[in-house]
Amino acid sequence: MKRWDCCILAAVLFGCVGEADNRRAALPDGAETMSLLGDTLYPPPLGAEVAADREARLAEARAAYDAAPAAADAIIWLGRRTAYLGQYRDAIRIFSEGIAQHPEEPRLYRHRGHRYLSVREFDQAIRDLERAVELTVGQPDQVEPDGLPNAR
Repeated sequence: MKRWDCCILAAVLFGCVGEADNRRAALPDGAETMSLLGDTLYPPPLGAEVAADREARLAEARAAYDAAPAAADAIIWLGRRTAYLGQYRDAIRIFSEGIAQHPEEPRLYRHRGHRYLSVREFDQAIRDLERAVELTVGQPDQVEPDGLPNAR
């Protein structure tokens, strides 16, 4: 990559990162974010069968959350299942509410950081992912349950 290419890329990245609130305010209905190139990004389309399965799993997660709204696992799965339907900003809100209840739970920061990446809010993603790392120092690695298993 040439020097001027790097400068252009840096200008695009830094120009977009600091203006998350402005980008959010300008979104049309149904859009989740803007790309770094200014394109409106919508949740990926889902086939009817996939959407029905994910809606059913979201209903299960919501029932578990309703039964135990303070349980970190219930909050995490409600946020994850919400995000699997492309509702990234709703998932961020759910994870944020969970963090307010469980400020030392690294998984909440990890998942919210992931969703901040989805909506191209990199500063917030970095902050959350770094906090998740801080909270896991000295803990053994754990395999996270796969919410969308596939053939791989």
